[in-house]
Amino acid sequence: MGRLREQMATALDWFVLAGVDRWNFAVLDRQRGWMINHDRPRDREEVERAISWAWVGNKAGHDVYLRPARFIDDADGNPQPASWAVIFFDDVPDHDVRQITNGALIVKTSPNRNHVWIRVSEPLTETERASAQGLMATGMNADPRSTSGDHWGRAPGYKNMKPGRGGCWVGLVGVVDGAALTPVVVETIPHAQRAACTSSISSKSSPSGADESGRAFGFVIGRLRWAASASGVSYAEVRARLISEQIEIAFARGKRPTRESCRAWVESLVASAEKEIPFRVAP
Repeated sequence: MGRLREQMATALDWFVLAGVDRWNFAVLDRQRGWMINHDRPRDREEVERAISWAWVGNKAGHDVYLRPARFIDDADGNPQPASWAVIFFDDVPDHDVRQITNGALIVKTSPNRNHVWIRVSEPLTETERASAQGLMATGMNADPRSTSGDHWGRAPGYKNMKPGRGGCWVGLVGVVDGAALTPVVVETIPHAQRAACTSSISSKSSPSGADESGRAFGFVIGRLRWAASASGVSYAEVRARLISEQIEIAFARGKRPTRESCRAWVESLVASAEKEIPFRVAP
């Protein structure tokens, strides 16, 4: 437990320096297919108290995850979407990790696979984080499917219980001392339009309803907002590629029984997302 607590303390220290003071800390029960306590915002003291609880779940075959909290209660106790000055990349190879110069937290999740949190120059909404991550994932050699603004990172010091990973340790590689990154999304989405990003997340997903469809919607609207606002980008091409990718993901996850039914579901999702993009260009 000493090594576990030390690694978690280092990770939390890094997040605090990046301006994060609330987290979601959860256990994934693979047999039942749900995250335990996934929406509850916790301060540092609460996270540290839950480390032993999560360790018990990890020994029982469950995975342990950490991320900046999606929602924070306002003065009246109502949950509001949170903005944070960090972005996330999944499955970054060791070689690419060694090239990182911006301020970062790096966690090895399995051989040649790393979770990377990078500090950015200003807080971003969930939609903006999805846009920035979607834009940068290819250049990082990260998994382009793991770019939703609410993506979970594995908590360091626990074991990776995902099938095929052999229960390998999730270890803290270290912290990169570097300047904050200025992602493209900060330059391409005016501040006046960020309120629309936040309101769309608030209305489409909530702590009580952050299910798979909500996460898919968040990812889709994030990618489309980026395509609609970034210069030199073909909205039609991004839209078509997004639909193709989401059909395969939905089919692989059993969202619908056939690819055709998955197509209808994805196209409906995209149509709903486009209603929330008042500044989009015509496909």
